[in-house]
Amino acid sequence: MTEKVEGRLFAKAAVLAPLLGAAVIGGVLLVVLGASGAEPGVSVGFTAMILIVGLFWGVPFYVLFGLPLFWSALRQNLASRPALAGMAFVANLLAALIHSVLEGLITGQSSTAALTLIIGSGVAPIWGACFAYLYTPSKHRRLL
Repeated sequence: MTEKVEGRLFAKAAVLAPLLGAAVIGGVLLVVLGASGAEPGVSVGFTAMILIVGLFWGVPFYVLFGLPLFWSALRQNLASRPALAGMAFVANLLAALIHSVLEGLITGQSSTAALTLIIGSGVAPIWGACFAYLYTPSKHRRLL
């Protein structure tokens, strides 16, 4: 049975999920770097660099692979955070595989595809869970 997907809510969640995910990851990075004794300026600069590069690197994969899976999951009434986090992980595996094949055909190497797989495997489920959190109507929303 298919459900109707709310277009405006989907668009809002699609745009805000990477930003919320970046905020969560950035907060964790700042705490870890601060606890390790790094200089505050270095911690903030490094975290900002990681987040900006991560957003530019990950958003194309998120749009091409993650959002179609999320749309399909919502149509089949599978909008829970664990389900969408798992689908985001699978979408990242698919993106890394395609990235590896294309990079191998074009350049003969697949070094950045491995980076997509390693980093994306941690970030994609966070973005998927953030999407599910934002898509859930606020009257039904719980933090965990």
